[in-house]
Amino acid sequence: MTQRLTPARRRLREMLAAGSAYLDLGLAALLVGAEEEPEVDVEGSLAALDDLAESLEPYLSEGSELQRVASLVEHLFVRQGFKGNGDDYGDPKNSYLHQVLERKIGIPITLSILLIEVGRRVGIELHGVGFPTHFLVGLNHQPGLFVDAFNEGRILTVDECKALLHVNTGGVLAYEPGYLAPTSTAEILARVSRNLRNLHLKEDRIEQALRAADRIVLLTPHDWIEVRERGLVHFRLGAYGAAIADFNTYITEVPEAPDRGWVEDLIEAGREHLS
Repeated sequence: MTQRLTPARRRLREMLAAGSAYLDLGLAALLVGAEEEPEVDVEGSLAALDDLAESLEPYLSEGSELQRVASLVEHLFVRQGFKGNGDDYGDPKNSYLHQVLERKIGIPITLSILLIEVGRRVGIELHGVGFPTHFLVGLNHQPGLFVDAFNEGRILTVDECKALLHVNTGGVLAYEPGYLAPTSTAEILARVSRNLRNLHLKEDRIEQALRAADRIVLLTPHDWIEVRERGLVHFRLGAYGAAIADFNTYITEVPEAPDRGWVEDLIEAGREHLS
């Protein structure tokens, strides 16, 4: 199944084609939401980010980088009232940056994007951290400290991040230092899209799930597991030709895949549907 190329997707593809230096996190995150809600005023939402940064200026500390981050956190999560949506975590609107700006609620990754983008506008250098189960924000000039945007911007040490992982996974997932490494803009957007794909699949919104799956492949073109995952969405939608193409790409690029037999069975099942 070929989906119509939306203006938002076209703009995202152009940014990716221009190179990673041109992949603006705030704009790209807004384009993700604009695919689902085409009426969104992307430029107006960018202006809202600018306004948040401008309103922060009078309160911005002149002290250390950590003090400046504290000013940013207080402004967004106290003065402006942004918070984590613990009551309805699975609402897809939590993954759309324009909705976060309007409703002032979100999930860890979108609130982190908000924090990074407002910080960037006032000269505070932050980066995304794709920590398992809970996205965080790292301070470029304060290694070993992280911001939990979902919980009112509390500052976490490495040991506190380890404890968070233990609680969130019940101790099943052991901590690795790479979990706190900076995450690229493309991977941040892919993680937003994975959240959306999984939410849509859970609620049987298969066409929306396919949009998200296709965007993940666009953002991470050499992640062959994501190509397989898109194939599964195609299969569930009944787009068997597209599913077979994705499955064939997967087993070609990953010939020793442990699930190769299962994927080959799906290819055969898809051919039977097409015959």
